[in-house]
Amino acid sequence: MPLPSFLTSANVILCERFLLEKDEVLSAIRLVEVFTAPPPTPEAIDWKHGDPIAPGAMKVRVFFVANIKATVGYTGTHRASVRVLNSRNEWTAMPEENVSFTSRFADAPPAVGMIAEIQVIVRNYGTSYVCLFLDDEEIARTSLTITAPPQTPQS
Repeated sequence: MPLPSFLTSANVILCERFLLEKDEVLSAIRLVEVFTAPPPTPEAIDWKHGDPIAPGAMKVRVFFVANIKATVGYTGTHRASVRVLNSRNEWTAMPEENVSFTSRFADAPPAVGMIAEIQVIVRNYGTSYVCLFLDDEEIARTSLTITAPPQTPQS
């Protein structure tokens, strides 16, 4: 996907945990994109975004980490959002937020960093895509796959 002309890169990763140091340096811990989960309950299979979460529904918790860099000297404010395209081809959007490109160093590219917690209700197995949008234009994505636990050999 081509980037707007003022951007030099846009990256997203998923991780189990993150650490934000006092100097604002971010460490992503346990980069993961594949999760195993038991079969979904019938209530979870029928769940729709906005409904109360069914008791016993399995949730997968993951953190979304994004880094967007612009050309040196660029300043601007934009609307950013995280959207998930699930394996049923349904979109779910997190609230938009305004982000401003800044740099603490004059010669360094200005950047925007984002961290979001995502809890996925296991409704079926398959691959979803976690996407980053800037001003309603998709600029990066990564996959999130939920699969059945490996079969154990029977004795």
